[in-house]
Amino acid sequence: MNFSNHLEVKKQFNRGKQLKFAREFRGYSQTNLCKKIKGLSQSNLSKYEKLGIGLSDKKIDEIMKFLNFPFQFLDKTIHKVELSWDL
Repeated sequence: MNFSNHLEVKKQFNRGKQLKFAREFRGYSQTNLCKKIKGLSQSNLSKYEKLGIGLSDKKIDEIMKFLNFPFQFLDKTIHKVELSWDL
C-alpha cells in the first residue's frame, strides 16, 4: 500500500468514527437510525462505522442531514476524553 492509499484508508476509517459519534450524540442506536433512513441497513451502517466502507456518499449525506451535522464534520477528528478518578 502506498502512502496516498494509506491516507485514504485512514480518512475513511475516521469518517466512520465521526458518523458514530454524531449518531450517538443525537441519541440514536444503529437500529433506530436505520428505521428513520430509507434504504439504510443496520449491517451497512455498522460496517461503515467500524471500517469506513459500505455506504455511498449520497447515503452518508442523507444520514448527516438527518442528524443535523454538516457533511464536513466527517473529516474532523473528535477525541473522546476518558477521566479516571484517584480516590
